This record gives sequence, structure tokens and C-alpha cells, in this order.
Amino acid sequence: MPQIKTTISGIYPKLIDSKDTPHLKRSLHKFDKGSISKEELEEVLRQNTNQIIREQREAKINVFGDGLIQWEDFYSPFTSAWKGMKRGTLKRIFNTNTLQRKPIIAGEIEHQKTHATPDALYADSQLEGIFSITNLVDKIKNFLQNAPTSNPESIKATLPGPFSFSEDCDDKHYNNREERLNAIAKALNQELLSFQESDIKYVEIYDPYLHFINYDSDLLNKIYGTLLAGIDNVKVVLGSFYGTPKKENLNALKNTQLSGFSLDLVIDPESLEWLSDKTPSIIQLGILDSRTTARDNIEKAKEQLKKAKEIYKNSEIWIGLNNSLEFLPRNSAIEKMSELSKIIKDN
Repeated sequence: MPQIKTTISGIYPKLIDSKDTPHLKRSLHKFDKGSISKEELEEVLRQNTNQIIREQREAKINVFGDGLIQWEDFYSPFTSAWKGMKRGTLKRIFNTNTLQRKPIIAGEIEHQKTHATPDALYADSQLEGIFSITNLVDKIKNFLQNAPTSNPESIKATLPGPFSFSEDCDDKHYNNREERLNAIAKALNQELLSFQESDIKYVEIYDPYLHFINYDSDLLNKIYGTLLAGIDNVKVVLGSFYGTPKKENLNALKNTQLSGFSLDLVIDPESLEWLSDKTPSIIQLGILDSRTTARDNIEKAKEQLKKAKEIYKNSEIWIGLNNSLEFLPRNSAIEKMSELSKIIKDN
């Protein structure tokens, strides 16, 4: 039977009020005005990350997100750091009320270090040597059976995908789409190599335009080949933000170095069988709805997981929400995260 884990994706809801944790948005605003120092803001970010890790652990998440709490949107760490790029005007993200700044390509893109790897590393450090009671019991059992012991919790970092990054850009430098895509993929590859050098195990790719646009299969393979060049110790999972990538795009990418694929079973329930002829290392299921506070159909989710176990017998199955938690109030996000382990328990 496949191993089943719980996970979250994308940007975590910014913490609003907590007696133990400084108010993140207020602190970011103070930093922008110069009221607090960089060191003071970094301490606020650490405390908020610790809170996010605690909440995921209490909800029995196995593959954690670092929360991306320094990220204003999915491009901000890169447009702020890379040479040749800057942040532009605000634009609405698809059919949401969420805004992001349009990336502007003003010159040749040159990779410069961002805070993406340090953020993921700090979150990962909070898992080391810290076990929930359940995990501690498992650790003791392994010890008594002379089995290897390891922390069953892992951090999953996040990167934007090259196609969506390219589509959202205001390009004032490159002559054509392929040239732009190649430059972006090369810079993102440096971020992936940084994760690999830092022993981050998992990375999820945010590339939502793959749900909306059919791309040429040769171009997909070429650009994702550039993105994944030299990556052999990190499992890279293609996300399903705003819907499962189109079947044609999945077919083009399923023989690349991608280790896993995500299926949005809220928006595209029929996509559960789209990779039935493939045995990815990881199948990630967006099984609960992150775009509404309404209660999910848990029985339907259980049936979807049951069917996924039959189809993907040789894959590791992760279940989570179908998008970032950022669309939910924090309490609703925690409630939905907690439902995931209950779904597994009944399977």
C-alpha cells in the first residue's frame, strides 16, 4: 500500500493576533517606516515561523511549509534580488481578490541570492530533534526494534515556475518568449541548487498558468530541463495552484526529472486518473478547498483518497488543500489542516 502523508502548500495566512507572537503585518509596516531595525524584524519573522511550525505540528502535518511569511507574493523574493528585475504595479491574481506586483524585466536577468533558502532552512531547523508525542512513540518503537530513527517531518520549500513567471512579467529586454523563459529557468535553477546544497528534501513549483494555457511540449521539456539541471537530491513536485495543469502539459512533463505531480481534486476531480499510466515518486492531492471557509465534503475526500490508493499503488501520496492557505482566516486554515489527518485515519 502507498505511504500517505499530509502537507500544505504556498503562502500561509499572515498571523493576526497571538498573545505569544508579535503581529507580523504590523511589524512589516513598522519596518517599512523605519520604526524597527532589520534585526528586530528578523526576530519577529523567526517567532512567527515558530508559531506556524507549531500549528502545523498540532494539526499533524507531515510535510511542512515554511509559511513564506516574508513573501509578499510568489515573485517578490526574486524580483527584489535578481539583477535585471524590479517590482512593478499591482495586479489581481486570476479570479481572486489577492494582489501581486507585476515583475518587470529591465535588463539581462542575473541570479543573486534571495531569502528563499534561509527561510526554508530556518523552518527546517525547528523540526530537528523536536517530535510530537505520536512521533516520539514511533521513535521508541523503532529503537526497540533496532530500526533506524529519523524525524518523520520534513520541510517543503516553494519556487515559482518558469512559465507563470514569464507570463506575469512585463518584459522590456528579451526579444521573445523562449529567450525570456530560458533566462528565468536558469535563475530559478540556481535557487533549486541552493536548496539542494542545503539538504532541503522537497520543493513545490508554483506554475498555475499550466492549468490555463496549452504549451508546446518540446518547449515545456526544454525549459523544465533547464530548471531541473543538476537536481538529483531534491524531490521537485509540480504544484496545482488554481487547478490541475492541463492534461497535455502533464503528458509533456511526466518524463522529466520532476519527482511528483499535484492534482486539484476540488476544481478538476476527473484529473485523478490523468497520470494512471505513470508511477511518479509522489502524487499530491488537493483534496480540500482552500478558497472557502465552508466545510468540505469529507466523505467525498475519503473516497477520492481511496481511489488514489488503488491507482497509484507504487507512489507516495500526499494530501492537502488545493491552493495556498493565504485565502483563509488562520483559524479556518488550522481547522482544514486538522481534517487531513482524520481523512487518512479512516483510510
